Amino acid sequence: MNRKSFFKHLSLLGASFGIFARAAEAAKAKIGIAPQEKFESEKKIFKLGKHRIKVKIPEYLKAKLNDLAFNIFRDHMDLERHKGLTPKIDGDFFVFNVDLSKEGMYQINVFDYSQKNKKKKGRPIAKLNIYALEDDLYALRPMKGDTHIHSTNSDGRNPPIEVAMRCYEVGLDFQAISDHRCWKTSDDMMKQLGKYDTSMSFYHAEECHFAITHVHNLGGSQGITQYINANKAMFDKRVAELAKTLPKDMSTNLKVEIAKTEVQFQIIREFGGLAVLNHPYWLTGRGNFNMTGSSIDAICARKNFDAYEFVNYGCRDISTSLSNAKYTELREQGIKYPVLGTTDAHNVKNQGMAYTILFAKSNKWADVKEAILDRRSLAVCDTLYVESRPKDRERMIYGERRYINYAHFLVKEYFPAHDELIIEEGKILQEILDKGESDERLAKLKSASAKTKAHWDSIKA
Repeated sequence: MNRKSFFKHLSLLGASFGIFARAAEAAKAKIGIAPQEKFESEKKIFKLGKHRIKVKIPEYLKAKLNDLAFNIFRDHMDLERHKGLTPKIDGDFFVFNVDLSKEGMYQINVFDYSQKNKKKKGRPIAKLNIYALEDDLYALRPMKGDTHIHSTNSDGRNPPIEVAMRCYEVGLDFQAISDHRCWKTSDDMMKQLGKYDTSMSFYHAEECHFAITHVHNLGGSQGITQYINANKAMFDKRVAELAKTLPKDMSTNLKVEIAKTEVQFQIIREFGGLAVLNHPYWLTGRGNFNMTGSSIDAICARKNFDAYEFVNYGCRDISTSLSNAKYTELREQGIKYPVLGTTDAHNVKNQGMAYTILFAKSNKWADVKEAILDRRSLAVCDTLYVESRPKDRERMIYGERRYINYAHFLVKEYFPAHDELIIEEGKILQEILDKGESDERLAKLKSASAKTKAHWDSIKA
């Protein structure tokens, strides 16, 4: 078999396994076989300290209680010994008394000693993951959103309403449509959809182009494109004045590029927004222009913007690697920018493939802005490894180490259920948009939104 045929057969084999797995699940559902009950606690997030954890005993464990053993550990990479646990049995529940003295994920393991291995150790049959937090992080809510998306009001393929509604379908807490040179799209969606009682927050945004460098106006109270066009003489004067202050050994072109970029940053801040450096090292579609020059290096070193777009799914080629390299260099120089992850989606199909996770008091703009400026944000890019199993995704997460550890736990233990609740909100809202408002539909939406908002508190101890 030649190389081409081998990989073709391998691909078909992988697809077959996926088909068989889905068929097996469908067959179980058809004949009424329920999935195996999980060994898990309703509470997943704890403050540091001693806690009493209550876990319902799954039916498959009840017949072998005398053969079970338990232990707990925090991080095997710290080479800490696994500590034995002896739960009390309270009716249908295990009750564990645990000491969560350090921040991080803890894992409670269950071993079945009726099935010993060659080393006479019990076979691991279940595990439970929980997370302990210091007070500051415990008081904050995790949320995710996309702040760089395009619609047909610039060069996107989908109308603004479809782009906005897609954010519900991918389980986001906040969104900002940022059309090129157009702040109005985000304002329209805020007025049209923000009036409904959902858990979603809408922010103003636009992508600005008064320099080669792409500048992001995130959260500004008005569009700077319209403002600068109406006040061009003022803008040109500010650019000229700033250019005069730059080092004399810089070329005139470089001075003008930096000055145009930074005056936009200044105006965004004057309007209450965050000035974001978009896709610092992007490669154009034709591959003939790569923003790797001295202008980006100089702009980064001057520290006059608020956040660094680390992940941009639309630029997931060499630009992401270069963005990573530059970010590392900046950290070595003591420059620490907050990071954002976005899709830069021009098609709704790409929404949800990248996003920002952040930790804030709420998803109101003031709280989100504070979280970003305090570097409590992470840039996330989803990667799909096996096409036949679309739910088996891994996430590349960038930012501060403390938050990365926590986010990887949340991606598995919190966000799946969180996303489903937001998806349900979106379905009800779409029904309202399609069929019109009614007391019944609005009440249904309010109830769904309340469930989403309550879900986070329900898993905290």
